[in-house]
Amino acid sequence: MTSPNATERRRYNLLKALQDTAPECQILKDEIAPMEEAHSWEWTGPLLPGLIIGEATVVSGDPFTPDSLKETAAEQLVKWLTESNRLAQPEELIPGLWSVQETTRRDPQWGDGIARELARQRQWSEPVWKDIISGWRVADLQEEQHRKVLEWFSRPDVYTHHAGDIAESLHALTRNGGKNYAVNLIDEAERVALPLWEQIRCDAKMPDEGWHEAAFKYQTGHLAMFWLEATSVRARTSRRERFSPTCMRGLTQIIADDSPKADLGVAMLAGQAGFLWHVDQQWAEETIQPMFTCGGNRESAVWGGLVEAQNFTPQLAQVLGPTFQDKFSELVEQPSNEPRAKRLYADAYMKMLCHYAAEPREWLKETVKNSNEETSILIAEAMKNRLRETDTEQQKYWWQRWVREYWKDRNMGSPKPISPSEGYHMVGWVPHLTEQFAEAVALAKATPWEGLEIPLFVELNRSSVVSEYPDIAADLLLDWSEKSVVSTTWGAAIEVLDKIEEATPSEQTAKRMLDLKTQIAAVIKSFQ
Repeated sequence: MTSPNATERRRYNLLKALQDTAPECQILKDEIAPMEEAHSWEWTGPLLPGLIIGEATVVSGDPFTPDSLKETAAEQLVKWLTESNRLAQPEELIPGLWSVQETTRRDPQWGDGIARELARQRQWSEPVWKDIISGWRVADLQEEQHRKVLEWFSRPDVYTHHAGDIAESLHALTRNGGKNYAVNLIDEAERVALPLWEQIRCDAKMPDEGWHEAAFKYQTGHLAMFWLEATSVRARTSRRERFSPTCMRGLTQIIADDSPKADLGVAMLAGQAGFLWHVDQQWAEETIQPMFTCGGNRESAVWGGLVEAQNFTPQLAQVLGPTFQDKFSELVEQPSNEPRAKRLYADAYMKMLCHYAAEPREWLKETVKNSNEETSILIAEAMKNRLRETDTEQQKYWWQRWVREYWKDRNMGSPKPISPSEGYHMVGWVPHLTEQFAEAVALAKATPWEGLEIPLFVELNRSSVVSEYPDIAADLLLDWSEKSVVSTTWGAAIEVLDKIEEATPSEQTAKRMLDLKTQIAAVIKSFQ
């Protein structure tokens, strides 16, 4: 039987190991302090001994520093790795050795020496490879050094066990325009990348965290993006963006696969659909476009990838816009969608509608007619985002082209009446319509709404309309006060009222604003 003291010591070891990763955590400090006072225990350090929790041995920490490793012979380090108790626990719990990554970053040749010793001992699956590869990835490699790293990556013994980490490193070569010498290595890097797809393992289905985040987590996203960015890198010399035969094989691997990892891969490709159409329109129309109507996880993946990236182009809108219009309500109202995913769909739809739709007013009325109340609210919120982010000239164009008439239609109940919750978010457009403020206020006063909240006052206060049109702003506030109970929420309106007074409104408006301020002050005082 385990003694109480031994159990307490085991708990102490666990807490100290956790404290290594979160030294400022006050909860851990409060738990550890009385143990150290009662027993005068000393922490024996990370890695040794292992911490036993149930059936698993949990090993934490890194016993080395970059400086100490520089003095350690490669053979000695590999001997320690193979004899330590790091591997006596589930693979996902094996801690990384930051010291190895950092030493490799500082001295890539040192990492090469450790890799050669691992190869000599045929330790291909040893987890420290990940740390070496990570060190090379963040190191300031020169071209020849990088070429030697690619030689390691091309070895089947290495990529069979570490394909995902290699894919991430290849992506680092081309990411954000690529390293200045990337064009000299791109042919070789593409050859290295080709066998990686079959080796990457992934058990994800439809991810909770979003398609792009999951794709990078499982490293399929890095490989997919490498193929696309390699095409841009190659264009530096060819002066034309086109897929190489090797790249086309790599993209075909992803698209032809029907496993969960392929859904993550195609989500990344869909996020760059505009680029795919730009490089090879015929191939994209034959290969990528059908996935947007193919059903199942693959269809969810491409739409999810597209809306998460928000990379729309006029060409892409022309190709996919009608399909998005037809499928939008179905896509956004999927039961599996998290709130974030629904907002992304709505934002993507409004971006497509505002910038590229041929008949935005009719499209939107059709969508609202076929949508539930939650989707209508999301659309109204997304429109507010578009108005907030654009300039006055664009706002004027949208207003005259379709927004004004759409709002009038909705106030008349076409294609269906505005619900009070949706109306609140439509009224939220007003502070952002700076040059159309007077017309917008008139429409807002005819819009049913409920649930006045502080952010609406805050946005009105930040807008220039209060100072430019004090009497109209006052008229809006008075309308709100007549349609809602003046509560503590109205405390956020005081600054707006002050601005109206400073802008020298009419005498009648000034008196009405003073009365409203007095009413608000009395409500706030009653709650103090």
